[in-house]
Amino acid sequence: MRDRVRIMLGSREIVKRYIGDRLVWSSGPSLLLEVLNTRMWQYWGGYNIDIKGNDIKVAAIRYVQLNNSRLIRIQADMYNRGVIYLTGTNLREYIGTVNVKFYRE
Repeated sequence: MRDRVRIMLGSREIVKRYIGDRLVWSSGPSLLLEVLNTRMWQYWGGYNIDIKGNDIKVAAIRYVQLNNSRLIRIQADMYNRGVIYLTGTNLREYIGTVNVKFYRE
C-alpha cells in the first residue's frame, strides 16, 4: 500500500481510516523496531537500551514507546553495537526490563 501524505475533510485532517471496526490506516509515525523484554539503564545523563543484536539506523529514530505507554520524543545515538543511547524527558520511570518500540517520523 502506498503511503498517504495527508487526507483532508474541509480544514480537518483525517488521521485514521476504518472499515467497520477494523483500523486499516493511520497517519502516525512508522515502526522501525520492536524488542521485547530488554534491559534499560541510566548512563551518563541518558539511558541505554539493549537491542539484542538487531540492526537499526539510529539516525532515523525520533520516538520511543516503552511498555505500551505514550510516544516519547527522543534523541538517539549508538556508541556500542547492540546498545542504543537515548536522551529525552520522562524516561527515568522505565529503568529495568522493558518492551520497547522505536519509531521514525
